[in-house]
Formats: sequence, structure tokens, C-alpha cells
Amino acid sequence: MRILILVLSLIIVGSGYSQRAEHYLPNVNLNDKKLSQTKYNASTIHSSLDHSSSKLNPAKVFYANSSKSIQNRSLGYDPVTSGIKTRQLTGASHLYKRCVQSVVLLVSIDATSLGSGSIVDSDGYIITNWHVVEGNDQMLVWPHSKGLSQLTDLDPESALLANVVAIDPSRDLALLKLKSKEKIPPKIVFGSPKSISIADDVFAIGHPEGYIWSFTYGVVSQLRSKFSWAYEKNDKFKADVIQTQTPSNPGNSGGPLFNGMGQLVGINSFSSEGQGLNFAVHVEEVTNFISGVKSGKYRDLSKNKSTDSDKIEWLPMDLDENGIIDGYRTDSQDDGYYDFAKIDGDEDGEIDFMIFDADHDGGIEIYIFDEDGKEGFEHFYFDHDQDGNFDEHGVDKDGDGWPESTAPYKG
Repeated sequence: MRILILVLSLIIVGSGYSQRAEHYLPNVNLNDKKLSQTKYNASTIHSSLDHSSSKLNPAKVFYANSSKSIQNRSLGYDPVTSGIKTRQLTGASHLYKRCVQSVVLLVSIDATSLGSGSIVDSDGYIITNWHVVEGNDQMLVWPHSKGLSQLTDLDPESALLANVVAIDPSRDLALLKLKSKEKIPPKIVFGSPKSISIADDVFAIGHPEGYIWSFTYGVVSQLRSKFSWAYEKNDKFKADVIQTQTPSNPGNSGGPLFNGMGQLVGINSFSSEGQGLNFAVHVEEVTNFISGVKSGKYRDLSKNKSTDSDKIEWLPMDLDENGIIDGYRTDSQDDGYYDFAKIDGDEDGEIDFMIFDADHDGGIEIYIFDEDGKEGFEHFYFDHDQDGNFDEHGVDKDGDGWPESTAPYKG
């Protein structure tokens, strides 16, 4: 039974949630059409971050270019950040209309990370920053062709799904691949390593602060070789980078930096303190990484799956419709019916318990809790007649995903 594998595979560190399930019996039909109409918006994502702050670092995950969190570790130069005026970019409107077709919006399935990316080939590979996908196996993807004009238009049902294929944390790069080859957006055009020079016009397309498909432009201030930077003391990066005046804000990370011909010359990665200090990983680093992935130099993370449950797709839910994600549902039997969900009842970013509609009748029969605060959810409560009162209780003592025995529930 696939649900057993699913429960066993959900080795999540429990939040110490000691309340019994009768204190929060969600009256929810996992196939309610309202759940499919959940919209992401700026407040939803920010709220999710706030409630996940205990385990997610916004500076690392969502605020991809947070200047306050970045320590500039370069040596031996004094960057010039004032007195430079950007020129008018020739044919900017035409360049934007052409290049935006290859740019995508990336949002983590739990809505705690937002960034930008680029389609790099006809197979559906996407290049972005490692810190945009950090901690995620999959990302939701919206191409420009989806017609979204603002963050409030985001509907998880309309998103494409991409697997994280390979990462290079040292250069802050990651490669994803769309699961479906249907309607893959046009691939981006790569510039050569010699196609970018100091004082060249450059522009970026991304989603700063959630303002999707934004266009910004500036000039190349300097090219930095073997440049070191860090988001935190434990996160150290080193790569050839492009220093640019092109405005870059949270949400631009992972997105493309183009030259004046509309060719990708870098991946926007971070900003430092000071006006006009923005940096992109150089295109030569990017192409070397992609070539390394395709030649087998990097381990294919999407193929390193041990159970069927790893392939399960989770869709976020906002059960109380307050703009904060508080649950994730899935079709555990792969039969077109949502029957299993993880619930964050107190909206603190930690999963409190799980629910299962075993007979596909729209009601919840099984509630699964972690009551000892250790790894795994071991306490099973059964409400066979779905009257809001538990009938049986059992404990999974051997960790096989199902209780060895059950007894009448006594409260």
C-alpha cells in the first residue's frame, strides 16, 4: 500500500506538537475546488517566510540579493559606485519582448522561496542560483507565456514542475529540468566569454520584490576574477563575476544578465552594501557548469530517489484563507484523487500532523501525529465514521509506517 511507504518516508523532525488531533480536526475535503484556487501573492510568500524563520533563512533563500546579509569578501580593490550615469539602451523594447520569453519565475512548493531562471535548451533545462533552490527537490515554474502580470495571479494549478538536477554551491549555481516537455519556452541565447567588457550596456529581467517580469538596465562596472562573497559565515562562494550598476533586488536572483545584443552574459546572484554594487556569475562559469552536468561531472539529483514517495507532488493549501500556507496535499495513490495532506495547524512553518482520506469519500479517517518530538510520525488516530470523535488509536513502534496494533480510543 503506497500510503505506508509515504508515511514511512516522511521523516520530518517533529515540532513537539503534543495536542491530540481532536483539538484540531480539520473539516476539509482534499478535493474541494476551492483548494485548487489558492493564489500566491506577495503577502502570502512574505508571511510564509515570517512563519518559517526558525528553519529558513530569508537572506539565503528568498531575499536572494539582501544587501544587509552579504559580506563582500573581494580583495584589493575599491569599487567605484558614484558618478556613473547609465546610457539609453538601444532597442530596449525589442530586446525585452524577445528575451523575456526565455525567462521563468521560480517559486518553491512551500512558497518560501522566489527567484528567477532561464530556459537554456529545448530539453527544458533551467539555470538559476543555488540559494534560490536550496533545500528543495522541485520548484514551481511559470514561463512568461502563462500571461501572468502580477504575483496575485499565481495559481499552483497552472504552474509547471521542475526537478532540481544539479547544484554547485561553491559558484551559487543550480540546474533544473522541467518534468514535461510540452510547450517548453524558447531557449535563451548565450553570449561568449568575450562578449562582455567593462562599460558595456547590460540589462536584467526578473522578479524584484515580487514585481514579475521587470526590466532594469545599467553598465558593466568591472569584471572580477575568482571573486569571493558570502551570505553568512558558513556560506562561502567563489567565482568569476560581473560587477554591474544594473539594479538588482530580492527576486532577481537566478535571473539572466544580458548584453546589448540580448545574449546571456551572467546570472544575477547578489548585491553588496553601497549604491550600484550588483554582481552576476560570469557566463563562462555558467556554461562550464551546464557542460559539467550534461557530461556527468555532477551527480544527477533527480535520479537519486529511493522510493516512489519521492516522486510525489505536493500542492500548497490555505485552509483558513488568511493568506498563509498551512497545508500541502497530494495524490498518494496516483489515481487522480487528493487523499493525503500534511497540516501546519498553527502556521509556524512546521508540520504538526498528517491526514488521510483512506476511502476517497471526501472525509478524513486517519490522523497521524508526532507526539514524542523525535523523527517520524508514529501515533495513528482513526475516525472511522467521521463524526469528529476518534474510534481507535495505534502506535507505529518499529517505524514501518503503520501501527502494529490498534485499540479503542479512550481519550
